[in-house]
Amino acid sequence: MNVARAAQKWQLRKGMVVVVASNFAAQRVAAACGFRVLCVLPRAFQHPERGLVDTVLLFNDLSCVRTPMGR
Repeated sequence: MNVARAAQKWQLRKGMVVVVASNFAAQRVAAACGFRVLCVLPRAFQHPERGLVDTVLLFNDLSCVRTPMGR
């Protein structure tokens, strides 16, 4: 299910995702779904190997998402 259909189905208006800063693949996926970086939270996640690491807070205003006609 894509972001537009999920937003419509569940009547979502805002979306937030928190990703470990070193997880570039997750950041790319979120960006592809329309999420943008809101802020970086320094040392906010306890990584099992790296200790405290930064996280990235991503935001998407889902009220602006439109579904294609006829879907």
